Amino acid sequence: MNSPHDPSTRDPASGHTNSSDAVYGDARAVLRSSPLPILTMDLARRVTFWNEAAERLFGWTAEEILGQPLPIVPPEGENEFYAFWSDIAERKTFSGYETIRVARSGRRIPVSIFAGPLLGNDGQIHGVFAFLEDITLRKQHQESLAQKQAFLEMAAKLSRVGAWSVDLPSMRHAWTDEARRIHGVAPGEQPSVDELISFYVGKDRDRIRTAFEACVRKGTPFDLRAEFVAADGTRKWVRSCGEAVHDGGGTIIRVQGAIQDVTDSVLSDKALLESEERYRALFENSHTVMLLIDAETSEIVHANRAAATFYGWSVEELAGKPIHEINILSEEEVRAEIHRASQRERNEFQFRHRLRSGEIRDVEVFAGPIEREGRRLLYTLVHDVTEKRRIENQLRLQSAALNAAANSIVITDADGVIEWANNSFFTLSGYDREETEGKRPGDLVKSGMQPLSFYEDMWAAITAGQVWSGEVVNRRKDGTTYTEELTITPMTDENGDVTHFVGVKQDVSERKRLEKQFLRAQRVESIGILAGGVAHDLNNVLTPIMLAIDALRTGEADSRKRAILDSMEASARRGSNLVRQVLDFSRGGVNAPSELNMKHVVRDMLQIMAETFPPGIEVVSELPSRLWTITADPTQMHQVLMNLCINARDAMPRGGRLQISLQNERLTSHFTRGDIKAHSGPHVRLAVKDTGTGITRDMIDRIFDPFFTSKEPGEGTGLGLSTVQSIVRAHGGFVDVASRPGQGAEFRVYLPAASDNEHAADREQKTEHEGPAQDEHQPVAPQNQVSPDTPARRTILIIDDEPAIRMIAAAALQHAGYDTLEAENGEQALEIHENNRDTIDAVLLDFAMPVMDGLATLNALRETGAKVPVILSSGHLSEAAEHELRQAGAQAVLPKPYAMAELAATLDRVLKTGTSSSALRSHNA
Repeated sequence: MNSPHDPSTRDPASGHTNSSDAVYGDARAVLRSSPLPILTMDLARRVTFWNEAAERLFGWTAEEILGQPLPIVPPEGENEFYAFWSDIAERKTFSGYETIRVARSGRRIPVSIFAGPLLGNDGQIHGVFAFLEDITLRKQHQESLAQKQAFLEMAAKLSRVGAWSVDLPSMRHAWTDEARRIHGVAPGEQPSVDELISFYVGKDRDRIRTAFEACVRKGTPFDLRAEFVAADGTRKWVRSCGEAVHDGGGTIIRVQGAIQDVTDSVLSDKALLESEERYRALFENSHTVMLLIDAETSEIVHANRAAATFYGWSVEELAGKPIHEINILSEEEVRAEIHRASQRERNEFQFRHRLRSGEIRDVEVFAGPIEREGRRLLYTLVHDVTEKRRIENQLRLQSAALNAAANSIVITDADGVIEWANNSFFTLSGYDREETEGKRPGDLVKSGMQPLSFYEDMWAAITAGQVWSGEVVNRRKDGTTYTEELTITPMTDENGDVTHFVGVKQDVSERKRLEKQFLRAQRVESIGILAGGVAHDLNNVLTPIMLAIDALRTGEADSRKRAILDSMEASARRGSNLVRQVLDFSRGGVNAPSELNMKHVVRDMLQIMAETFPPGIEVVSELPSRLWTITADPTQMHQVLMNLCINARDAMPRGGRLQISLQNERLTSHFTRGDIKAHSGPHVRLAVKDTGTGITRDMIDRIFDPFFTSKEPGEGTGLGLSTVQSIVRAHGGFVDVASRPGQGAEFRVYLPAASDNEHAADREQKTEHEGPAQDEHQPVAPQNQVSPDTPARRTILIIDDEPAIRMIAAAALQHAGYDTLEAENGEQALEIHENNRDTIDAVLLDFAMPVMDGLATLNALRETGAKVPVILSSGHLSEAAEHELRQAGAQAVLPKPYAMAELAATLDRVLKTGTSSSALRSHNA
């Protein structure tokens, strides 16, 4: 049976047994045991022999590989293998090459292959044999040698060192590539020794020649630095060294050595020397304080003249002085800082140094380590920054002050881009610092309330170097607007060119709001003064009309006459009510204050509205069970609520919902700061809300102006809301309004609560179901008949500068059964009184008269000892004047215009009291 390694194995392709016995003969055993891998292949390139060494190297057994294509050829080597195999098979020649084969494990193995044809006895080729040698170690050795050679060449190139040798006595020389490059000789050229020596310059040439010849004759080694000019014309400095080589008998057979290009080193030494000279000159002559300090001893090694000038010691005195004698830090702290500088942990320091004079100066120190003659020194620069620190402290204080300033401050560059802004600007605008970076103020707060021309004029002024001031309406980040007083100041450089703009802004929104209220109050006051004068004159005009109507009603009259008189009376009373509104507005005061629960006023108003308002208006109310009381004039509170409800009614011509509510509310100073008349504390809030047409923004600031109305001519006086505001302010309260066009309006009246509200709330709780309190100040209803208690034939002195009033009043009184006397001024009245002292029962005295007014006349009467009752009548009388008249002895005050019934009732009261000094006052509805 044949061995798997036997080349006589059956050919799997042909089915015949090879005649390898004839080919190999007794060499079979040698092939199997050969230490070299051996294989054979048939002409079909299948393996026919695979020895044990091949198994060990490649990992396949003979059983696995015989009859199979050769598996050890890598893909990239297949073309080369097939060409090699075909060349042997076709030419029957032997051949070899080195290549890579792959083991079963995948390891790539470098091998050397020797192959030849397998010939039979018939001389025909039957296959190919191959001997393979693993050359891994040899390749590694070759690569190592090549790497070392490359390293040497690289080292020689980097160090610029070349080697050379000269054989004796032939004087043939050899050199390395680096030696050739140093000499500037092209590859292939071979200059003689004399030619190489001739490259050296001047005396260096003779020195090299002498040293070389001494080495040749005596074996004296040499090591010289010399200058030469290379073959390519480059001037260089080289270090050349050589030594003799002896044979066994001691004869010098060769001189060999090395040459190094030291041009950079020589030039560097020269530059260093020049640098040191320059440094010394710089050190000595610099105006900057310079010190060399020993890092070990902390002593000054050397100081320049600037240091001597600054510190006050001479250069010699500074040398050797410990630096801690200058630095005010302790010796340990100074040594710690020197250590940091010498270790390069820090190179910049802030110190305080003491001068010879004892003065302490702030210094900025820059220090770094240097080596000098084996000593580690600190090269130190000292800058006096005392003045700089002072300025920095001032700037820091200024910056802190600017940041803390209540005014907004913004600094921009010449293009208007923000470079800095203080905290007040961020608070006012709502932006933070990051949001302003790279932005212009207009990008952030421009509101669009000013036209483009406004900004163009501003920019033209400030870019021309002019200071600009004005008021600007800007917009916050949240969209709300504010008014600011802005001053922009251009900042210029030494050439007069604008470099920055400084904008100082003051939020004047609150001030503008208060100014607006103040101006409105002044306007209202002025109109009130005018209205008072007008009301006085109107009352004088209306008084005879109303008295005449009562007189004309006496006796029989047909229906047409009564209708005319009723119409005249209605018009007169309408005029009277209008005059009373004007008077209430002009006075603005509180007539008869008392503790009042506003729920009673609201309930009265609800009853009136139920009877008089159109059915299309739904009236609802929200009244709390416990409501604080207020101190107020009930009649005026009725007037306030009536005006607000009528205003709401007129705003809903097609019907709607009218809501009245009351509420206790404690107001804070933050809530009330927008109104100059408002105060914090407990308040009662009266709100009247409608679902009507609403109020536009441009009208909302004008609705409280006297005589302003949005109604059609003849439908409103323009005094309703102004009267409301005047009365409310007179009571220490204020009015707020909220409205949008088409969404109705809500008027909120805030009235200060009375001080004792806990008890008042309890009292109110007890009387909750008792109904509204009776108003003792309700006006007397007009009547057509004189009081039945009027005594007959009493004499009344009428004093008035208006003839119509005297005439009608006298006629009315005479018709009522009185006798009358008339005087047109005070002087005339005093004379009449003196002549009729015993017959005059009462005096009807006008307040405002020429020659002698009502008060002077009253005082004159009292001075005569007259105790006759006096009724003071006036078309417009202030509270102060009324008080003064009562003090002077007036028994009653009768406001004009008045009807006969009111005059008769007043006369009846004063005549009943006789000379009593009780003061009574009568009011019209």
